[in-house]
Amino acid sequence: MTRVEIDAGVCGFTTLVEVERVGAKVRVSVSSGCTMVTRLGERLGPVRPAHAAARILENPVHRAAAGCIAHPGCPVVAGILKAIEVEAGVAVPRDACIRFQRP
Repeated sequence: MTRVEIDAGVCGFTTLVEVERVGAKVRVSVSSGCTMVTRLGERLGPVRPAHAAARILENPVHRAAAGCIAHPGCPVVAGILKAIEVEAGVAVPRDACIRFQRP
């Protein structure tokens, strides 16, 4: 099982994502104080890891997010995808971060 915690930033919400391989697919579980992210988690059924690597418009995670997440810059979608990649064995579990540089 792969677990990630995502601090979405200014909204103040933290999301816990758990991804577990079940046969040829992965099951994604999402827990968040954000109702939009919670809805995204509810819409995601089992995902084939190869489909999660598809282009944005063909990707099942992005497609589900398009109907749930109002803010296109929300980092939770990227976090879910990275967790799927790690659970599928196509990426290493490394932290990612967005840092703003002040002039």
